[in-house]
Amino acid sequence: MTTTAAHPVRPARAFQHARSHSLEKIVPLLHGLEALHERLVTGAVPGPAYTLDDLEAFVRSAVAGQRGADGFARAGTWALPPDGAIPKEARHEFIMLPTLLVSSILAWFRLHHPARAAAVPGFDEALRAGLTYSVINGLHGPGTYGRDDALVALRLFARSGLTRLVLAEPDLCPELPALLRELKETFASGRDAAGDDGAFGQLTRGQCDEGLRWLG
Repeated sequence: MTTTAAHPVRPARAFQHARSHSLEKIVPLLHGLEALHERLVTGAVPGPAYTLDDLEAFVRSAVAGQRGADGFARAGTWALPPDGAIPKEARHEFIMLPTLLVSSILAWFRLHHPARAAAVPGFDEALRAGLTYSVINGLHGPGTYGRDDALVALRLFARSGLTRLVLAEPDLCPELPALLRELKETFASGRDAAGDDGAFGQLTRGQCDEGLRWLG
């Protein structure tokens, strides 16, 4: 969740990198991206408080703010920490997750406002680079329970329309359609044998059902 009754999280109006490795600086930026994604897919954005022009301004800032290769990540990310060392255990949350979010936001923008997307210099190149980075680990996060992170990616992709976009235009990320088919087969074939206990990273029936839901 990106909102609370007392303190609603404001959607990001520009893509920003944190100026330090402090969690107090990085986490609010991540929450702002999550809030923007959620408002897009629920229809709250664009709206009076966050117009289409505001959204385009965010998109332009994201395209301009995409990372090249550096010391801790390949090119194509929307990593939030500043350049420099970042603990391995934090890389998925603060490098991969924002990359999944921004890629999904760009996909939504391209689907709903293709003329505006085409007018943003470097838009398709940025989306391709973000997607290429997103699939390097098969959408899985680190460790034994990385499938939970894959389900997050599938949810973001499905709700934003990114899945639909890439299936229609596979040149945006040639690896992704095959990966989605593979994951769908894994969830479908594993469902009957899966139980409710996900100990040691085993697939649960609930995970299979969720994966199949987002894969259609």
